[in-house]
Amino acid sequence: MTRKIRLLPFNLYETSLYVKHIGYQSSSQQILKLYMIMGGVPFYLNQLKRSYSIDQNIDNLFFNSDGILFDEFDEVFSSLFEHSEQYKELISLIGKYKDGISRSILDTKAKLTGKGGRLTRRLEDLEYAGFIASYIPYGHKKLGIFYRINDEYCYFYLKWIEPIKNQLKQNKITKYWKSIVNTPRYFGWLGYAFENTCYKHITQIKNALDIEETSLASPWRYMPRKIETEKGVQIDLLFDRYDAISICEIKYTDKPFIIDKNYAAILEQKIEIFKKISRTNKQIFLVLISANGVKETQYSKTLINNIVIWENLFGKDN
Repeated sequence: MTRKIRLLPFNLYETSLYVKHIGYQSSSQQILKLYMIMGGVPFYLNQLKRSYSIDQNIDNLFFNSDGILFDEFDEVFSSLFEHSEQYKELISLIGKYKDGISRSILDTKAKLTGKGGRLTRRLEDLEYAGFIASYIPYGHKKLGIFYRINDEYCYFYLKWIEPIKNQLKQNKITKYWKSIVNTPRYFGWLGYAFENTCYKHITQIKNALDIEETSLASPWRYMPRKIETEKGVQIDLLFDRYDAISICEIKYTDKPFIIDKNYAAILEQKIEIFKKISRTNKQIFLVLISANGVKETQYSKTLINNIVIWENLFGKDN
């Protein structure tokens, strides 16, 4: 008799213990960065050279054509799935949509799989394996299921390695990662990667906010029709509690995040549109999940009810 055993990656707390166990010296903030690239996969973490910095390890493992993680994407999909090209097409499509892609759009975009039960099965396979996550945006059941990439390595590969893979094979690019660190593109990727990490640590965020585990966690979006004058709104994460709703903004910056007059206006507009569209009578709390905290301003003091920082994500699940 055979059974499927689903081995889930480590969370941040477990990753920090494992990194310490293998003797790699790094701070918790550096482990967070490492997690946003590799996820909590022990095999990947075990490839770290103790004499290399994180950025040196990334260049060596990912952007060197002889690096062990250079071809990992193709090898993993080939080993897990028959018709691996169809699965790779799906995850590549999903990876192009930062805020998630609806099932209905996948129906029209997927060429190798097509509509119907086969597409459903392949999406289920990808989700069971931990490559993607499905969700229904709060208050928008009519929009159906949305999907986003859930695997850190896959997103990193599709974002950075695949577009230049042929050049890397020909050794036309060296020390690539070092050349893009601290560029706008780099920080754009960090923002998505940190958001994805937060989605994987919902329990830790709930604990930090002292809200009940049973509260629904979901993104929320509003796209007005063309004839309407209101702007579209994206809420990164909200917790629908029995007595209130916590609206979360997720930000990754290398310094404490600053809420100025203009950004305060954006936050106020988001809340007003959410109240109007959701028609909720619940109390609204605004939460900022910021990798490096918040610089106190007159706007942060009046708008923000709670702050969650990177340290909170390292809590145990129970």
